[in-house]
Amino acid sequence: TANVVEAAQAGGVGRVVHCSSLSAFDGELHDRELDETAPPAERAELPVYDRSKAAADAVVRDGVARGLDAVIVHPTGVIGPLDLEPSRMGRVLHAVARRRLLGLVSAGFDWVDVRDVCDGMLAAERHGRSGEGYLLGGDWAALQRIARLTATANGVQPPTLTLPLGIATALAPLVFAVARGGGFTPEAMRTLRHAQRVSHAKAADELGYAPRPLAETVNDLVDWLVESGRLRRHGEPLRRRSQADR
Repeated sequence: TANVVEAAQAGGVGRVVHCSSLSAFDGELHDRELDETAPPAERAELPVYDRSKAAADAVVRDGVARGLDAVIVHPTGVIGPLDLEPSRMGRVLHAVARRRLLGLVSAGFDWVDVRDVCDGMLAAERHGRSGEGYLLGGDWAALQRIARLTATANGVQPPTLTLPLGIATALAPLVFAVARGGGFTPEAMRTLRHAQRVSHAKAADELGYAPRPLAETVNDLVDWLVESGRLRRHGEPLRRRSQADR
């Protein structure tokens, strides 16, 4: 981030849009709906990822203090189609659609469509106030709800087992080791334990930001998984993936 800020200033870039994260905020010290007034994630006991995001934000704001025209966006939990990697949550939803996920954790998060994040970044470039940060959230939903939407989109049954968050947190190191990573990290359990409702009112007011419903995102994700040959539509043969999809 420091290299980008330095290059932008040296090259006379008109505006920088820095894509940060919800994790840049210390939600554990914010006892209400989380917004841009929450403190940065700077405490040493917080996950390294969170502190790295907050540190990068500070670098951008230091550049603004030295004359850089920059805005910061903070997406929440990004999901949606064209998840080629796939992302951690993309793997979870893919497993739900295939009936390969045995259980869920009793927790929730704020989920946002990747296409809405892109629209929000473009809007920040055009309309954001220099030096300001904007939360790009979507719809807060329990993991059970998003799993149910995913399963319904593919015509299968959702997972029936739900572990209390405390038990899942205690088991996280063991599951992480057995699963060779996956999404069951102690840090992920901590994030879910402290997940809060998120306000994107500032982005709505200043950027015209308007995220789509969660059900639309999930349906489009499942459709893309099927069309790209990554998922068998329930009751249909698996489509062969094209060379472009690979």
